[in-house]
Amino acid sequence: DGRYSGSNDEGFGYQDPDMRMVPDVATLCLAPGAGAGKAYIFADAFHMDDRPWMASPRHVLRAVLDLYRQRGWRAVVAPELEFYLTAPNPDPDRPLTAPVGRNGRSET
Repeated sequence: DGRYSGSNDEGFGYQDPDMRMVPDVATLCLAPGAGAGKAYIFADAFHMDDRPWMASPRHVLRAVLDLYRQRGWRAVVAPELEFYLTAPNPDPDRPLTAPVGRNGRSET
């Protein structure tokens, strides 16, 4: 289930649990300089039982923005775009797989 010793349910500790990502279509934008047909979209993270993942950066940001609004403050924020590395896959009909790290272990 992706858990390692010392893990807990909110993502603090050593774990890599399965999550359900729900795209926020209001955030869809074309990727500048990436060519036709490429775009970015942000997503909200949920546990597999549909509970919001409280450690999700978007969830934490919403809570901080609510606190700022209560104080009459205004925040300036910018995203940190993340990406995933996969093993080379020349066949689009085959699923992507995780790369093997320098230590010989799969990166999953």
